[in-house]
Amino acid sequence: SLVGEVTGETVWADRTEDVMFNWYPIAFTPGWKELHYITAGNQVNLDARTDHNYFNRPPQAAYSAGTSYRCCQHNASFGLPHFCESLVRTDADGALVFWLYAPHRGRAVLSGGRTAEWRLTTEYPFRETAHLTVSGASKLRFRVPGWCRAFEVRDGARTLARTETPGGWLDVSDVADGAELDLSMTAECAWRTYPRHGGLSVERGPLTYALGFEPVVSRVPRPQFAWDGAKWYPEERDLSDAATRETMVQMELPSGARWNFALDRDTPPRYRTRPFTEDCFRLAAAPAEIVVKGRALAEWTLQDNQPAELQDSPAYTTAPAEDIRLVPMCCARLHVTVFPEATTTAARGFQWRRTPPSTDRKDRPAALPLIPESRRWPKGGEK
Repeated sequence: SLVGEVTGETVWADRTEDVMFNWYPIAFTPGWKELHYITAGNQVNLDARTDHNYFNRPPQAAYSAGTSYRCCQHNASFGLPHFCESLVRTDADGALVFWLYAPHRGRAVLSGGRTAEWRLTTEYPFRETAHLTVSGASKLRFRVPGWCRAFEVRDGARTLARTETPGGWLDVSDVADGAELDLSMTAECAWRTYPRHGGLSVERGPLTYALGFEPVVSRVPRPQFAWDGAKWYPEERDLSDAATRETMVQMELPSGARWNFALDRDTPPRYRTRPFTEDCFRLAAAPAEIVVKGRALAEWTLQDNQPAELQDSPAYTTAPAEDIRLVPMCCARLHVTVFPEATTTAARGFQWRRTPPSTDRKDRPAALPLIPESRRWPKGGEK
């Protein structure tokens, strides 16, 4: 967002919203009291027992309210305040600049000393409309998101400004004091293709959609891990002091849950809204969904308790097509967001191979050496 302030390029706001609306909420538990270190596109187990082949030493996926993740524990809380501070800016021409979109109200001093006040009522990012009440500002600038097919500002039945160019800005001048304006943005379901293996995600507006699962939740003592030269493994002997150690929240797939699907790109996604509530970042309360056609891909298996790395698409499968319900990624702590593309034509597709259930860890870094007492930071922070 700060880069966008300097350059005025709206793509930086698009990326800010991607982080805050897709990834940030599921870095926390639904109660926003615990967080984990790694949020990945495909995560179907967030347990504390497994080395999930992330570069950092385990545990990295279970949620902690204590000191497990050091700087993340105190830095993560700055995300929302910084986001809110960046919602609206002012420019040298005396305009209010709407840079990011979220429900809020604010006040700002414009160039020349005039004070502007406004209130934006919206269910964005789950809806693409907003109602703006503004006073003290005759000039307004609105960021047009890169996904937006049309952006319109209306005063009742009168259209004040409209553009069908994604990205960039839409200016509105001669705004009456106390004006009540309606904003509308046109969004469409879109496939996003990743170049490495041809994987697919489904997007609409600022949101990425995912196959989500209601997890089995448990609280466990934080395990201690040791390095044997090839992999990390939990030390069972540390369970004896479990009562005095920090606990972690882990989330695991319910028994029998199916996650390994390839998507049929030839069938258009079907979008539909669901009731909106303020508790919108929980799976059961997801305010929207997209239904796509998918086919089971038995060769796509778990590796280190997570979906194995994607192989090349389209993936050949003879499994029947079925409806797959996707929800906003931000509602699903356990989720699959990047899928292979499916094909039933052997000549066109790639035959996937099953991967080993555990990866070879010989390329992982050895355990960090203990810092000698003489080199440790003194207690109290004195140098």
